[in-house]
Amino acid sequence: MPNRSLVSLASGSIAPFDERLFYLEEFHGRTLAITALPGAMDGSSAAAVRGVVDTLLGNDTHVVLLLPSDAPSVLVSDAEVVAPTVTPFLPATWRAARGARPVWVPLDEQPFLPAVRRLVGQLHAFKLVVLDPRGGLAPASESTSSFVDLATLREHLRRGAGAREGLLREIESALADGETVNVCTADGLDAELFSYTGSGTLFTARRYVAVRRLGIDDLDAASSLIARGIEEGFLQPRSDADLDVVLTQAFGAFLDDRHLAGIGALRLYPAESAGELVSLYTLTRFQGEGIGRHLIKRIAEEATALSLSSLYACTTREPAARYFVREGFREIDAAELPAAKWAGYDEARKARLRCFRRALAPSIHH
Repeated sequence: MPNRSLVSLASGSIAPFDERLFYLEEFHGRTLAITALPGAMDGSSAAAVRGVVDTLLGNDTHVVLLLPSDAPSVLVSDAEVVAPTVTPFLPATWRAARGARPVWVPLDEQPFLPAVRRLVGQLHAFKLVVLDPRGGLAPASESTSSFVDLATLREHLRRGAGAREGLLREIESALADGETVNVCTADGLDAELFSYTGSGTLFTARRYVAVRRLGIDDLDAASSLIARGIEEGFLQPRSDADLDVVLTQAFGAFLDDRHLAGIGALRLYPAESAGELVSLYTLTRFQGEGIGRHLIKRIAEEATALSLSSLYACTTREPAARYFVREGFREIDAAELPAAKWAGYDEARKARLRCFRRALAPSIHH
């Protein structure tokens, strides 16, 4: 595995980090099934897919290719072959996948998608990836929906899915059986599997947000989110010691109980009976899921339980400023924040900072 030491924020610097490491950790030791619809790959995109397959194999991730017998040779020339008719299919594929090569199931049965679904239903792989020349799902506009749950998919099907109904019906069946499905273009496969933003659509059975304190196994992803937020200018640079304080006080918002979609922390100023919402950052892929609102609600509840009377938030970004106002914060002068906030604070950043305050109702348990 690659070096997992991703973030060094000492003296405000950010060491290079690679978000794909987190996804590779998620895939490590698991099996991904990949299939492709007609027209999904040409020569160059097949080579790009093979590059992703080799990355997965080098990560000790098992790859099963459910592709027709005329699949591009770059994908299957060195593959272990398992016939789709072999019985029992599950252990035969399991044994073939133990090596360092992809497994190819030459699948010419028609209709193709139900045949893929039948085999995936036997494998119960960690994830099914469907390469589609049309890319991800765009139910309401020209932009792609990055995250779709089973209930939303069924509503989309109820309204009519047109030419994609066959694919979406098979995805519906897969989700009902607890599978996870990604749909993207062949050229977008790397970004879909290994980046925060993705390139297509992730389909999961459930659509819920759970906000909880971070545990030790969440800190790799959380520290990377903070580093990304700093790199993009949304969050202030932090020393390693300050980062440790934030991580200790942080909450994570998890989608479908697996995907860390956002982070936020509560910094305490006990002398002023106040708290500050710090390091609030959400992934672009999950914008529109109300991640920020869930985090603010949970952190405000924590502050109220601690008998704090107010919650502060600061930003240099206009969109974030508007967001805080929508969430019930009132803009104030920086001088109204606790003096401890400004100890050692960068004066140039402070001059650009906009500050907000939200009053907290007294705790009923106080």
